[in-house]
Amino acid sequence: MLKPILDVTLIIFKRLFIYIINYYQSLNKNIMRKISLVLVAAMLLTAGNLFANDFTKVEPSKKLSTQIAEMLNDNKIVLEQDYDELTAQIRFTINNEGEIVVMSVDTENNSLEGFVKSKLNYQKVELDNFKEGKIYTIPVRIKA
Repeated sequence: MLKPILDVTLIIFKRLFIYIINYYQSLNKNIMRKISLVLVAAMLLTAGNLFANDFTKVEPSKKLSTQIAEMLNDNKIVLEQDYDELTAQIRFTINNEGEIVVMSVDTENNSLEGFVKSKLNYQKVELDNFKEGKIYTIPVRIKA
């Protein structure tokens, strides 16, 4: 009489054990499926961001501000007072031949204004794409 109860109990435990194993395997499959979907989505987003970036590198020598800094690099300005540095706002445009045309130099120092105009006016710059007549404004700081 104890044997049939033991057999039934073993069958129930066996089925319960199989059910638990199947349940954890399905959980692992679902977890693995979700992880793989997250990884695929992350790869797609990363690839999309990489392809959305513009890979054309601009050489530093081609940048307008770098070229202007090189033009103003050799300065021999005689300072009237004990200035450590001079500042100015330069408004200029670029003509159809790629030359800088200085429109105004906003500074309190007249020698700096003359220096900037003499160094920059009608100097040719190398730019790939520029709009003729567009007005540019850049700050300039010259250390003595």
